[in-house]
Amino acid sequence: MPCTERQSVLFNRQEHLKTIMDDYDIRSAASILASVKEQEARFERLTRALEEERRNVSLQLERANQPADRMSICNIAQISEPWLRCCFTS
Repeated sequence: MPCTERQSVLFNRQEHLKTIMDDYDIRSAASILASVKEQEARFERLTRALEEERRNVSLQLERANQPADRMSICNIAQISEPWLRCCFTS
């Protein structure tokens, strides 16, 4: 094979390899992008779930800190049995 023909074959092989590598890089980049988008979606779901849990805990804390006016033992004692008032009043 003459030198110019070898060079031509070598050049064609290099171009072919370059095309394959470019195609691989594109697929690799697309794969990375898809993975990042999937992770972003998962992060969004986790963020929403965390925010919902934070709201639930906040509501529970508010309820726990509210005075117990609804038929507490003191209110029941004052209404039903006057003799129990001495036990529940200070």
